[in-house]
Amino acid sequence: MHPAPYPGAIGITAHILRREARLATRVHRWARSRNFWRRRAAAVSFVPAARRGVYEKEIFRVATRLLGDDEYMVQKGVGWLLREAGKTRGAEVVAYLLRVRKRAPRLVLRTACETLPARARRRVLA
Repeated sequence: MHPAPYPGAIGITAHILRREARLATRVHRWARSRNFWRRRAAAVSFVPAARRGVYEKEIFRVATRLLGDDEYMVQKGVGWLLREAGKTRGAEVVAYLLRVRKRAPRLVLRTACETLPARARRRVLA
């Protein structure tokens, strides 16, 4: 078994999700937790998958679930997830951000747009 390519809990969870795709739906339970670290983990656990361009449905599902979260670290996690997803699925992420931008926290939008092309970034943040 190869070591996880990402440090800590993210790497462990990413490794498990890569080997056992059926467990991806279990991560969504964390998004409903009262513990904000667990909610953040629900988002950032999919970051390695987002970089590979997989689990698109689950990525948008967890992002939508956590979009209205008031915790700063959860918002950063959701933005990070969407930023990484945008690197492989830019058009889908831009379309998603345009749909949710009126209710999404500004921090999520800014973080998600960091690596998008300037024109797309301006559209989302307008």
